[in-house]
Amino acid sequence: MKDFLQKLLHKLPTQNPIIKLFVISWINVIEKLTKSKLILLLPEILPKLFGMLDKKIKDVTESAENCLISLQDNFQLYYEEYFTNHKELVEQI
Repeated sequence: MKDFLQKLLHKLPTQNPIIKLFVISWINVIEKLTKSKLILLLPEILPKLFGMLDKKIKDVTESAENCLISLQDNFQLYYEEYFTNHKELVEQI
């Protein structure tokens, strides 16, 4: 999965908005299929998505923003669930 995602992210420096939308849609699909496992790849994904927020193409900007919100929501859910199931770790903090 990581290799596939890296190949997708490699396509993002393009100026073609259709390719950008395609890559964002794949990130969304992978996120839904893998649940929280995509969190491990956030350091590779986030810079690319943030880089699309200031672009002039509205569809790309909105898709990137929605993808970031979805990643953030899943990140929050994952850690809430993790710390609920591992209360002893929270007590140590």
